[in-house]
Amino acid sequence: MCVGVRELTPAEGQKLQRLLRRGTDPISYKRALVVLTSAQGSSIREIASRQLLSGEYVRRIIHQFNLEGTASLRRGYERGGRKRQIPPEVRSLIAEYALIPPKIVGCPFTRWSLRKLRAFLIRRGVVKTIGLETLRRIFTEYGVSFQRIKTWKESKDPDFVVKKTPSGLSLRLFRKASE
Repeated sequence: MCVGVRELTPAEGQKLQRLLRRGTDPISYKRALVVLTSAQGSSIREIASRQLLSGEYVRRIIHQFNLEGTASLRRGYERGGRKRQIPPEVRSLIAEYALIPPKIVGCPFTRWSLRKLRAFLIRRGVVKTIGLETLRRIFTEYGVSFQRIKTWKESKDPDFVVKKTPSGLSLRLFRKASE
């Protein structure tokens, strides 16, 4: 049995031509090239040898195009990759913990860092293990802003506020003038 691309509609043909001329994604470009070459009557073996692809991959591209049309030419990130290890309920719980001040849950510090939050989640048994990048992705997913902490020390000097402010000079001059 000979596998080939179904007859293309004019809109599909134009989109394939546009992808070949102006496409920036190499995967979509290669898939469009395979579909157009098949539409011109080339066999799977010819396409595979010319494009340096396996025959199985060429068949898969053609079958997907016959089923889905031009939507099959995009990268299929949603189809591949490792399945999520952390279910959505746990992900939302992690986002909630990130928004709670650490003092409330019994931690001796005032702000979460990624490492401290990770250690807390593992200690509490929320997750067995979790990476810092996974935490960042969960925060992005739930709109949690996690920023680096800035710390400073206050002085016991009674004139600290006057000396600290840029307009401290004018305050000192004002005091001297009023004396």
